[in-house]
This record gives sequence, structure tokens and C-alpha cells, in this order.
Amino acid sequence: MNEQRATFILSGDLTGEEYRDGKERHLHEPQIVIGSHPECYAQLDEHFTISKRHASIEWDGESFYLTDADPAHITFVNHREAEFNEPVALAGGDIVQIGPYVLELERDGGATLRIKVTRLLVKSRFVIKRMEADRTADDVEWENEVLLICNPTDLLGGGSPLGKLILNTSKASPLHAGISRFRNPLDETVSHFYLIDLSPSNTTYLNGYLLRTDEMTALSGGDVAQIGPYDLTFEIEGETLRVLVKLSVEDDATARPGAHGEQAGTEAAAPSPMAADALRIFWSKRTREKAMRHSPLQSSTPERVGKARYKWRPTTDLARPWPLTLLFWCVVVPVVVFALLMAFLGLSVFSPRALSAAHAGANFINHKPTARQANANACTTCHTRGRSIETNCASCHQTEAFTATVTAPHRAAGIGCISCHSEHRGAEFRPGVAPFNASFQKGVQLNETCAGCHNDSNDKLYQGRRVFTPHGGTFGYPVVNGRWKWEGLDEETWQQKPEEFKGFVAGWPLPPTNEDWRRSAQFHALHLDRVLTTGTPIGSPGGTLSCSSCHTSFGEALDRETPGTTCAACHGGKTDARTGRALIAAEQPDCTSCHVQHVRDTRRKHPLLAAHLAGEKGRP
Repeated sequence: MNEQRATFILSGDLTGEEYRDGKERHLHEPQIVIGSHPECYAQLDEHFTISKRHASIEWDGESFYLTDADPAHITFVNHREAEFNEPVALAGGDIVQIGPYVLELERDGGATLRIKVTRLLVKSRFVIKRMEADRTADDVEWENEVLLICNPTDLLGGGSPLGKLILNTSKASPLHAGISRFRNPLDETVSHFYLIDLSPSNTTYLNGYLLRTDEMTALSGGDVAQIGPYDLTFEIEGETLRVLVKLSVEDDATARPGAHGEQAGTEAAAPSPMAADALRIFWSKRTREKAMRHSPLQSSTPERVGKARYKWRPTTDLARPWPLTLLFWCVVVPVVVFALLMAFLGLSVFSPRALSAAHAGANFINHKPTARQANANACTTCHTRGRSIETNCASCHQTEAFTATVTAPHRAAGIGCISCHSEHRGAEFRPGVAPFNASFQKGVQLNETCAGCHNDSNDKLYQGRRVFTPHGGTFGYPVVNGRWKWEGLDEETWQQKPEEFKGFVAGWPLPPTNEDWRRSAQFHALHLDRVLTTGTPIGSPGGTLSCSSCHTSFGEALDRETPGTTCAACHGGKTDARTGRALIAAEQPDCTSCHVQHVRDTRRKHPLLAAHLAGEKGRP
């Protein structure tokens, strides 16, 4: 997890006493998890559209990112569906929708994010009065989020917790329509009832107008819905919806005019995008009859009445296809065209070479593997239907020792796993070290390396932006006139730096406002316990740089001469520990000495690093 902490201010319709009466909760964490589980910082009420751990919001030091954590449920960001396990950048004023909840985000430009949670779908009181065959039944009441309109073969079963209005007619589908009440997100004191048609095979009219399937329609007092021979008259009293059900027999074609358009006689407001998203999430989990495109057998025109409805008219859906014609156009022609293409282009249109040894092996060589399981030369580990290769890479490379991560600048530029780590180049090819040096392996192009991409001569645009030669062309060790020089030494920028940089040098005689103090703090914070050592430094406990890697004496007799002679051990090149071959030549820049891509790789960190960054242990 990212160790840089942000401030999250939570308020609204969240579970817990700390949110009652408009109270706020302040959390200082690098990440918060949203869901119905009690351990979630932002806990929502249990709902069949909400996962126990539904999504997370993380601070990477510069921006906030939301990640959908469960592919079985939907998360909307600004009314667009977020892809599973794909981070989405957040900004002030954004709207996040999870089930019936709306999360309104406010950001002050720094590391503080204010989140107000509002539940749109609210419980209502439904009162049903039936008048059929000259008999009036007793009123039936429910208090629930939704009123279902269905026929006796309701597919949801008798154990459903939702209130049901059952219409005994073949013109009503097992799950025909639903009624819900939603708050106005701009004014929580205002709410509206909405009717949604859920049946693609049977029709629903409101005030004589035909409703489209899955379209929300606002209800007002006095509105009348027609489903088959039933008329449903609605009366609204605050949070109560009264429904009068009458059985009528229509024999006049004008009784069901039926044309798509604005419904008549309603003054209720059109549904907001937030309410539409909430209904879409809700009914996508309830509807068992899937909507389909209209066809000649399922017309959008109104039903005919009288004798006209019994006159059969043939349609193309019922016409018997011509077998020989189908065989010719659907089989013979495609096969001939494919054969000609293969003869013209050759069979080497796509001819991948063998997988690398790391992906072909059935067992792990390293005692701290970077993947959950050995690939054993399988193709479907990376290439699966419905999921990208990037998603599969990140899912497989998640272990106690290693977590696949992409830094924020690379994510913003559209750089992912396979941008640097390619495959299908032979068993001896090593994708993990290919980005270091173009001369290390056959088939590696200069533009596939770190230095080849970050170069003034690279004209390629990354999300509309170019990259240039780093450090002004020095690739360098940031020293000017013999003194460490780095961004952020001025007073204004220094105040924005993480706390671990400010307290790194304890016992330094100069005050923290002194430039020499800040220079020393930055230098040690970037080097100690962070960088893997190369060559043969003086000492390297745990395989990473420590004080003794550069200094031979400490305290009052601190050695200040030796460090200047040992820098080249890390910055002058890099050697492959397994083969002994140079990954980065002495004249090439060692970018990864300072710029770590996979920051959650615990194999390259000293055990004291995590404790120090958490503030549990200082650095002498």
C-alpha cells in the first residue's frame, strides 16, 4: 500500500453512530475501502447491489484514484461504468455511484478529499386497494424500497422481501414493472416515485402512452397505468403511494392510443442521471427476463383490438430460410476468401515464438516468487476472453514478496505491463530485463528501453504529451559545483514534502529551515534502504544501500571523503546477478537506481524501511 497518507472527511448516510446528526469523520490514511463489511472505513448498509469490499480510493502522493474491487457489481464514476481493477482518476466535483448510494467528492487541491454519501433509494409506504368483479378487497400495505408488478408465475419466488402487486393476466409478465422512490440529490427533502417497465414481451401504458422497456417515468397524483385489462390509478401522499387496481374490458382502439412520446398529465420532474444509474444497478440484479432488440415478432407499435388481433400476418422471423443459399454465403464463400488470403499473405501472419523460460517453467526457481503460480507454458493465463492482458498480469503477479504496480506518471501516459515486458521472443528472452539496455538481448529495440523512450528524439505522443531526455541530458547524478542539487529545496516546495523526508536527519546542528539541512535530509531519504546495491560497495546489509555502504566512520569523525568515490558502484552500471552479464553498460544511465517502477517489491527493500516510513523508528 502507498505509505503517503491523505485526509478523508466522510459524512452522510453511512453506517455508524459517528455519522449521526450530520457529524463528520476524519481519517488519515493512504487508502480507504468502501463496502458493506464492518472493517470498511466507509461502511454502507448491506444491499444486494453492494459488495462487502466494493471499491477503494487511494492517494498516490499527487492524485486520488478509485478502483472497482468486485467484477460482480457495478460502480459508476460521473455516470460512466468503471472497469474492474482499473484505477480511475478523481477530481473535485466528481460523482461516484455504488448501488443506491451517491458519493459527492470535494477536494481542496491538496491531500484532502471530502466525501458526502447520500442514499437515493429510500423506503416508502405502498397501499394497494383492489376492485374486481364488483368486489372491493381490503387494503394491503407494505413498507419497502420497491413495489413489483408481476403475474402469479413471479420468477423471484414467494420468499422475495419486496412487495408484490400480482395481476392475474397473460398480458403481465412474471416480472413486469417496478415502482421506486428516489431522493433529489440536490435537495434531500424532495423525492419522486418512478415507474419502470421491465418486460420486453408485454406492454405498459401510462396515461395512454406506451412506455419503453427499462425507461424511468415519473409518477404524479392521478396518473393511470394500463397493463392488459387492468387499470392502476396512483395517488401520492408524501412518502405513501396508493394504488387503486380496477379490472376493465376495453373494446375501443382509442383506449390504448400507444405512441412513444411525452406522457400526458404529469408535473413530476424527469429523473436525474444519478437516479437513472441507481435504477439501472438495482434492476440489473433483479430482472430475469433480459431485454432484447425489437423484431417483427415484438413490435413497438400498440396492440390491435377487436377481431384485428386474431388476423395472422406472416413475418420474416417465421419464413423458412433457403438451405443452399445459407450454405453458399455463410460457409462456402468465407472459406474460399480465407483460403485466398492465406495463399496471398502466407501462413506467417501471426507466428509467435516460444514463451520465455520464466513463463514456460512448471516450478519456481526463486524462493520469493513474483507470481501466484507457475505458468507452465499456458496461453490462457494471459489470453482470456473478456479480460485484458494487463488485468491478467496484475492479477497473477500478486504475492507476499511482489505486487505488480504502475506508477502514476506511467498510468497517465497509458503505459502498462506489456509496454515494457513483452513476450513470445523465445525461451532465452528475458522480458523483465529487456527495458534496461538494447544491446543486452537480441530483438530488443532502442525505443523499448527506458533511455530509448525518454529521449528528445522520441516524437511519439503519450496521451497527447511528449517525453524528453531526463535531467537536462546528464542522466544524472544531481550535483552542481560539488553540492547535492535536487528539486524542492526552496522553502515553499519543502513544506509540501512528506513527513519522512523532514525528520530523516536527527541531531543535525542546523535548523530544518537551513538549506544544508534540507539537502542532507533529501539525499539520505532517497538513498537509504531504498536502492539495490550493484558492484561491490563497502557494505550492503539486506542488499540495499545503508550508511556503511558509503561511509567508513561515523559520529564526530564522520567520513565525508569516501562517499564521493563510491557513487559509481551504483550509477556506473548494473550487472545481472544470475548470468554475470552487464544489464546496463558503464556509459549507459542506470535509471532504476533511483526510479523504482514496482514500488511494492519487498525483495528490494531493507526490513527497517517499512517501520521507518510508518514513523515507528527514526534514522540516525
